[in-house]
Amino acid sequence: MREKLLDMIQKDGILPPFPEIISQLREMIEDPDTGINDVAKVIQSDPVLAGRLIHLANSVFGSSSVFFATELTRALSRLGLKMAMDLAYSLKMPNLFKENACINHKIFWRHSLGLGIMSAKVAQSFDATPEQVSHAYLGGLMRKTGILLFANLIPEEYSVFLNKLEAHLKKQIQEEKRSIGLLNLEQLETKLFGINNAELGSAFMKRWWSVDPEVIDYVEFRPTEVHPRLSYATEISRYILCAEGISNGLMTLQGSLSPEYVQRKTGLSAENYTMMTAELTTELSAFA
Repeated sequence: MREKLLDMIQKDGILPPFPEIISQLREMIEDPDTGINDVAKVIQSDPVLAGRLIHLANSVFGSSSVFFATELTRALSRLGLKMAMDLAYSLKMPNLFKENACINHKIFWRHSLGLGIMSAKVAQSFDATPEQVSHAYLGGLMRKTGILLFANLIPEEYSVFLNKLEAHLKKQIQEEKRSIGLLNLEQLETKLFGINNAELGSAFMKRWWSVDPEVIDYVEFRPTEVHPRLSYATEISRYILCAEGISNGLMTLQGSLSPEYVQRKTGLSAENYTMMTAELTTELSAFA
């Protein structure tokens, strides 16, 4: 199955390319001669994207009493071009893959957005540069691309896999009378398919999507332990989302971690944890 899946992602037209507007914006933002007015003209060609960026600038990222944007250029000035680019990814990515019965797409993408938002906040807590924060955000957002590939390339097999896994975990909980923690999905995928979602997702992104290597590093990195370091930003975020009960859209059964446990493992203070999770709730609501 491993070689079959890797062969499938090499074929043009089987899976979605990145939206042209994302590729165009990326090239412009990396050009030091590009100005806000140039970027605004491109975004305005997509009225839905333009409207959402203005809304997000007002509701979350520019939520001071003295700031209110009615024009895209003002919103971009407040957000910054890098943040606008990250938000464009967030708004466009959920539409790339068709829905199917394997996963609950609405819940899945809410979890992916949560990973992106929290990964950026974790990176900021390590005094990361704006570019590093952007990489962490996109790494969290794209972390589960391989799961979407499984669900689109072999939907029946992956659906059976998830259903059997959930049934097994329910039985385990009943017999041992205790909750489960974070699931090592990658290990189970490798055992059955010969490849896991981290490897499949990164292989696809390297082949078709023009994203920074640092973003792919986050997608590939699946440690068995978590440590309070920048390179662990997306994994720390996964712990936090689990502790906050934010469903991943794969199974009805969810793992359970306490906030105190996550704080001990990640080095976050109770104050920082509370502040970051409150901000997460607010910012996720802006994407609803």
